[in-house]
Amino acid sequence: MNYMYDNQKLRIMKCTTRQNKMLHFLLNRLGIDDGTRHDMMFNFTGGRTTSSTELTKEECSILIEKLLSILDNDGKKQDRLLKDLKQKSRRTIFKLMYDCGFLDAGMNNAEKLTVINKWIANKTKFDGKLNDLNYKQLDSIIRQLQAIRRNYSESYSKQAMYN
Repeated sequence: MNYMYDNQKLRIMKCTTRQNKMLHFLLNRLGIDDGTRHDMMFNFTGGRTTSSTELTKEECSILIEKLLSILDNDGKKQDRLLKDLKQKSRRTIFKLMYDCGFLDAGMNNAEKLTVINKWIANKTKFDGKLNDLNYKQLDSIIRQLQAIRRNYSESYSKQAMYN
């Protein structure tokens, strides 16, 4: 677990927004309604909370793995889930590439895909094209692009401050 000391009190780090979104995505895929979700959180945390946002990073990871294993028992659901997750990740990569200035609206889809594939080949450790990467590789690229966007926006705001 990740611990953080704050005024001599031990505080457990809460799950990330990304983990919470993934958790809710899986719960929706399994067709689990809100009442059942709250009961599940209550039982899973030993009565500590009924909210997924109050889960720790470790608890959220364990729950995500359990939900993925449930989906894994049904091959069709798992295939569809992975396709959906990968497609959602690809869309996020396109958006981040726009945000970072690597893509512009004047490009056609083939040009955009070529730019992204060249960027992946030159700036990441992965071999392959965008459509050939697995979910974990796509997630890694998303995190890398988010860092670039964050650095870009920080430098842009600093530059605007001095102009």
